[in-house]
Amino acid sequence: MRFFVVISILCLLYACTKDRVDSLDKKNNHSNTNTDTGQVKNGILFINELLSKGAGSDPDWFEIYNPNSFAVTIDSGELFATDDFGNLSKNTLPAFTFPPKSYTQILCGGQAGAIVNGVMYVSFNFSSSGEEVALCTKDSAGQFIFIDSVRFGPIPEGESYGRVPDGSSNWQIISSPTPGATNQ
Repeated sequence: MRFFVVISILCLLYACTKDRVDSLDKKNNHSNTNTDTGQVKNGILFINELLSKGAGSDPDWFEIYNPNSFAVTIDSGELFATDDFGNLSKNTLPAFTFPPKSYTQILCGGQAGAIVNGVMYVSFNFSSSGEEVALCTKDSAGQFIFIDSVRFGPIPEGESYGRVPDGSSNWQIISSPTPGATNQ
């Protein structure tokens, strides 16, 4: 519940600025959300790094970065992850606390919303030719709001795509992936 309150307050603050968070219309029209640039919408949580094809049998994954000096706690059903901007509710994330200044790796290709041995899973995998990933929540009217998103092209095997520095709008290929740690 605290996560929803924090998101709601941030959305209200950003609604008063030029770079405000735009609610999706009933057709999931997200053309005003800058999803092509991966620009952060509210700064509470970031998609910070992702790997679309690991070396050998390593799974795809993405990392959520909490840049704040406070923990962000979500209840089940408050945060969604997707690799399809046309299906924003594809994976409902479970109740979870993102510790302050933390990097949380989420593995792809498992049971949506499952936490196994402390690791969170989503059901989708990334295409090796590139695609998109987004974190969303819903406003009080039930409309989806993008928290963060990025579209990406092919990523060389064993390398990742991430923000350098962490949480910035600068995305680049990272030759040595850094899941759970600062990007370099």
